[in-house]
Amino acid sequence: MHRKPVVILLLLCAITFGNALRNGFVGDDNFLILQNEFYSSFSNIKDLFTSRYLTDPAAAISPADKARYFSGSVAYRPVLSLTYFWDYALWKEQPFGYHFTSLLWHAANTLLVYWLIFLVAGQVGIAFWAAAIFAVHPFKSEAVCAIGYRADLVAALFVLLGMIAHVQFRRRKAVPWSAAAHAAFFLAVFAKEAAIVFPAMVFCYDRFCTRPEEKGDGWRRVLVPYIGYVLIGAFYIYIYLFVFRNEQAASVTWLGGSPGMHLIKSVQILAGYVTGLFLPFVVKVLPPVYQPPVPDALVVTAALTAAIVALTAWTSVLFARRGPANAFFISWFWLAVIPVSNLIPLVNPMAHRFMYLPSVGMAFMLAVFLHAAGEWMNARLRSRNFVTIFAGAYLLAAMIIAIRINAAWRHDYIMAYRLYQNHPRDPVSHLFMGLTYVRIGEPEKAERVILDGIRLGLDDPRVYYILALSRKNDYDLAAGYLNKGVSVYPDYPMLYLGLGRTYLMKGDLVRARQALRQCLALQPSYRAYNYLFQVLLLEKDAPGL
Repeated sequence: MHRKPVVILLLLCAITFGNALRNGFVGDDNFLILQNEFYSSFSNIKDLFTSRYLTDPAAAISPADKARYFSGSVAYRPVLSLTYFWDYALWKEQPFGYHFTSLLWHAANTLLVYWLIFLVAGQVGIAFWAAAIFAVHPFKSEAVCAIGYRADLVAALFVLLGMIAHVQFRRRKAVPWSAAAHAAFFLAVFAKEAAIVFPAMVFCYDRFCTRPEEKGDGWRRVLVPYIGYVLIGAFYIYIYLFVFRNEQAASVTWLGGSPGMHLIKSVQILAGYVTGLFLPFVVKVLPPVYQPPVPDALVVTAALTAAIVALTAWTSVLFARRGPANAFFISWFWLAVIPVSNLIPLVNPMAHRFMYLPSVGMAFMLAVFLHAAGEWMNARLRSRNFVTIFAGAYLLAAMIIAIRINAAWRHDYIMAYRLYQNHPRDPVSHLFMGLTYVRIGEPEKAERVILDGIRLGLDDPRVYYILALSRKNDYDLAAGYLNKGVSVYPDYPMLYLGLGRTYLMKGDLVRARQALRQCLALQPSYRAYNYLFQVLLLEKDAPGL
């Protein structure tokens, strides 16, 4: 009964994300794997449990020569880090292997979605179509294609395993299933903090889908399973807040600078997620730390996005009333999506990978809608094909968009072009486009793009370094950009490195030496020592080395 759906689901995963296997290391992947010695030896696993595990956020924007940056994460995710140790042992610095591992995680999650929905809803057809939608939706591209964004894949796998184990525990009353569910929850939260909603999902399953005889008699039989989840959750929160504290979280501010604008943008973000889930052809690759731009027609946009969210909430209520499985999976969606909708300010306001776990619930909802619409057409036209036609059309559209987005992750240059094309008003898109123009030898375009980004509000110490690179043969202009950068970002070492090189080329050895020593005081690097050695040789001041 299940062999054919399972084979088709695996084929859908392979077809949709097979082109990701040709991708290289993109963005943070370079910092995480190529420039980081941490994962190159299993002997470093002991550091998963030391205070050195967390990485200074500044290191990601000013990487030195290959060094030990530890986890590469600003949040405590040791289970995620273990997957990188395993990958490096197998594949070293070959990106194919890392992408293959991510594809395997996604395929496993797809099969678990199928299994969970079949257990809860009891319908092979609904379980298959929901898992197929989950498998191919373009929101998955970010999590599958970006090696550094694998946390959502790993956390989702353990959440799904945990929920399946809890369902089996309720039905079979076997303690090992409950133990497995608790273990899965523990692993999930230490893969990514978004899994903290798992106990609420368990409660919703018990509330909507568990029969009284499955819960057992007496308050102890009812409440005891939750005590373990509460203790695990409390332990994780303590670790997250007090032992391995995410320092970036303390610096998060309101989007748009005020609570009112933050609320408007949060509703925009939630509406964007919902729209993308239902209409996959509107999904585009997003820049890092993306937030929707302030629209020209603010009132109209705010009203429209609020209407989308309200309509979704109203539809969810109606949908939930049509059966216990409906109520459970729509609760799953809302429980998983609200923490990432930025109602409470997040370090990263919006990212498609945040929809990996919530999309389980929405995929079920979409499958039910498409199945119902197909059956309605079948009854009127005396056909048996409309469920396949409607669901197949959705899957085909989603696959085409996903495959196209996957291609953007092939190389940093392709990603930069795609971001700049899709988000011309986003400052971060200008940053990456400017860096790309410098690398391909078009300095005038780099300067123009970066200056436009600054006018749009680009706030990043790398902008002045890139501007200097765009004018590296005009020493006075390059030094001007770098000195401006130092006045704004006095602790960014790359600016002093650029100044040292520029003054060295100008022949101003005193200023070159001062700048390079400041760079080394902030962050030792081979390039800074090399330039300083050249300066000292020219000054015949070797003892100063």
